Amino acid sequence: FVLLKNNDVLPIKKTYKRMAIVGPFADNVYQLYGDYNSDIDLTKKFAKTPKVGLSGLAQDQEFTTGCPDPHCTTYNSASVKEAVSGADVVVVCLGLGVALEAESNDRRDIDLPGHQLQLLKDAASSAAGAPVIVLLFNAGAVDVSFALQSSSVSAMLACFYPGQATGDALYYSLTAKTPWAIPAGRMPATWPASLDQYPNITVYAMEGQTYRYFKGDALVPFGFGLSYTQFKYLSLDVSPSSIDPGQEVTAKVKLQNIGQYEADEVIQVYISWPVGLPAPIRQLAAFDRVALKPNQTIEVTLLIK
Repeated sequence: FVLLKNNDVLPIKKTYKRMAIVGPFADNVYQLYGDYNSDIDLTKKFAKTPKVGLSGLAQDQEFTTGCPDPHCTTYNSASVKEAVSGADVVVVCLGLGVALEAESNDRRDIDLPGHQLQLLKDAASSAAGAPVIVLLFNAGAVDVSFALQSSSVSAMLACFYPGQATGDALYYSLTAKTPWAIPAGRMPATWPASLDQYPNITVYAMEGQTYRYFKGDALVPFGFGLSYTQFKYLSLDVSPSSIDPGQEVTAKVKLQNIGQYEADEVIQVYISWPVGLPAPIRQLAAFDRVALKPNQTIEVTLLIK
């Protein structure tokens, strides 16, 4: 999971009296697997959806899909508002699924499909100040600018396609049940702010393509990801200071966990070249994932080959 937003709502450390879970992915087991999933559990009887996995977060649970499938062309606004009204916490499950993201199925835009954005807005307004947590189930970019910018949305995770263990994984992650369940994932691709930031598909030049050549402000940049704790980078030492072609470079990074939770941090090293050279604007050259306890300081050595 990649934590995209968190206004001090996560991790959940209490049992709510009433939870509402809404959206076309809340209990649609077949849409949680992605296009290239295993056929081992054909009946999906061992799978846990968000609705099932998160049931332990509250004494009572109100549930409605709002729309029957990810296309969300048919939408029951009243059912969403009724389910959310009076809830102590609201979980909204949105995305694309294999219904919209599969072989031979291209999208014309990066909008949330059908009435999904309206569903989110209805849930946020009906929550009346209760925490709203958005869970996204997709691989390609979707425009979630409303969720990122709205003060009515408290937290958002990019869940991608977790498959059979979706419900269990979400429960572990949202409650920080173990240190390794705290989100430390990073975005594997740039999510642009609009279609205007996409190059024409018939142009094969690298300009504007991938995070390496992307210019402008992305909605969610490549490599982005939050945590429940905070890390402070204390120093960076790069050696040698100059190299001949083909030589390797060593980067030593010192960092400290200055937050409350033991968690993983993903250290990323990017390199860039002098202006004017036919080279990427930036390129991920090394990374490492390390675990730190609160107040722990470590030094990590990364090799740029």
